[in-house]
Amino acid sequence: HQPAGYRLLSGDDAMQVLRYRHDNRKNGVTKGYPDGDLGRIKTQQAFLKAMVEQLLRPKNMTKVGPLIEAFNKNVETDMSFQNILWFGQQAVMGGLKTENVNFVTMPNRAKYAYSRSVGNMQSYVVPNAKELLDLVNNELSPFTEVFTLRDLDIMSVNPDGSIGSSTGYVEDKKAALPPPSPEPEEEEPLVDENGNPIDPETGLPIDPETGELLQISPALPEGWTGPGMGAAVRLHPGRRFLYASLRGPHCIAVFPVREDGILGTPSFYPSGGRTPRDFCLTPDGRWLLAGGQDDNSICVHRIDPSTGALEQVWRVEDAGSVTALAVWNGAH
Repeated sequence: HQPAGYRLLSGDDAMQVLRYRHDNRKNGVTKGYPDGDLGRIKTQQAFLKAMVEQLLRPKNMTKVGPLIEAFNKNVETDMSFQNILWFGQQAVMGGLKTENVNFVTMPNRAKYAYSRSVGNMQSYVVPNAKELLDLVNNELSPFTEVFTLRDLDIMSVNPDGSIGSSTGYVEDKKAALPPPSPEPEEEEPLVDENGNPIDPETGLPIDPETGELLQISPALPEGWTGPGMGAAVRLHPGRRFLYASLRGPHCIAVFPVREDGILGTPSFYPSGGRTPRDFCLTPDGRWLLAGGQDDNSICVHRIDPSTGALEQVWRVEDAGSVTALAVWNGAH
């Protein structure tokens, strides 16, 4: 932590100031330079300019040699000690002033690019080529010759994610190629309780050998453990419901029929008699008549047109052992 205010910095303090970018997150808030790394660069440039001002003071001129030695130990350069000393002497003897010292930052923009070392997309700072070229020609180059983009090796990220250069040549051949497309994750196939794969469109199991849909619908009331003894099956005239009589539990199963012909989960209604061997539907689809084989009954049920549900409204006794039923739709 560095307290605010004007003061003399030690070497450790100076390093903390130069390396600072933001605080640790506290209560969901991170304080620091609004422009991140660029804000830190501005501070570093201001620090270097202040250091140059100190070095140009007469009292510090005798310390140039030790400062150059420290510089050589910590900075990698192909300049010799004598070269650096010559530049220092020229600056002092030539009357260099701090207003003549200018710092520039590479014109840049943020860009996401694939990192082959990390293996995913990372945020990078890339040069703004035209502005950088203007900076080289007008601020940095000591030559009268005007440079072009092909004279500068300015790297950029192409629309396909590959790396390009203003020279037309990229040393890293892998970076010059588009990043690999992520392989789609292989999804585990859905299966039913019997291990049959589930068709994603219908939600129904598929025969693993033939690939055909397996129409498996529960046809017994929940909790019934006796025999089902299915008997008659009839499709409603409106084709929205399928009815089946079950002699074991003495009931009628009502299956909703989807537009694609797939049966939904059935509902179960008492047939009104014992052992409903047969039943019939009126042509208008409003009534269902169920015969009781073992109690000699015929029960009349009203059909709900929206749900197919049954409601018993009448019962005929002593009809004989009913094994077949039909509705005669003749003329009066």
